[in-house]
Amino acid sequence: LFFLPLAAMTVVAFARPEAIPIPEEKKPMLKGKSMKQEKMEEKVFMIVEEMPQFPGGWDECIKIIQQNIQYPSDAVAENKEGLVLVTMIIQKDGSVANARIYKGVHPSLDREALRVVEHLPRCIAGKDKGENVNVYFTLPVRFKLKETSNNIS
Repeated sequence: LFFLPLAAMTVVAFARPEAIPIPEEKKPMLKGKSMKQEKMEEKVFMIVEEMPQFPGGWDECIKIIQQNIQYPSDAVAENKEGLVLVTMIIQKDGSVANARIYKGVHPSLDREALRVVEHLPRCIAGKDKGENVNVYFTLPVRFKLKETSNNIS
């Protein structure tokens, strides 16, 4: 019984579909750009010459998050606080895409961090070799309960 799953994985790992020729009329038509150029445009970078910037600097980004975040009542009742890490892609046009929780604290805090990050104004796009590019980015959002108010730090 132990060898059966291993044999099945081996077959799947080494199985290759046969090449099927595509009729000329069904091949994709690209105007002015090669297939390689199309794929390069979709690439997302981790490190670039110029990382994305928030208009007014990252201190301004923190202010906007603090002004717009609403500490969820269930997280307050449960005395939940901590650091939520939100990963996203800052696209070539500066917009936020594919925001996801990388490290969460509590479901309500995670949802609130995502909500605020997804509604941030456009950033100044990252650049590589003088061109705007898509860049992976991680933004920490810290939730901290205070005795007098429910703000983030």
